[in-house]
Amino acid sequence: MKSPSSLVMRGVLREGNNPVAGGGFAVLRLVIEPDEEARKKIRKQFCNEAILWRQLKHPNILPLLGVNAELFNPSFCLISPWMANKDIISYLKQNFKHSRHEVVSTAFRSF
Repeated sequence: MKSPSSLVMRGVLREGNNPVAGGGFAVLRLVIEPDEEARKKIRKQFCNEAILWRQLKHPNILPLLGVNAELFNPSFCLISPWMANKDIISYLKQNFKHSRHEVVSTAFRSF
């Protein structure tokens, strides 16, 4: 299964040899999977995740900028805006005094 061409980003430059983070479709899942049918299923799940994420519009959800299959070939990557603090979990681990209650209540208030 191919990603919709409207999601594909070409000419993306990467810094370093490794992805910054990994989600449900981390690089190793596709690289080490020997079964081609399983690889097809992983690709399909990846495309479904990209399509779903692209449709999400909310102030607390980063937009999906696109996908790329060349940067970490044979795996794929989802591209979002760069966030200095990575994700909310990483931020809270480094800023343990930050009010978790405030983060959660703010997130739910905006839905």
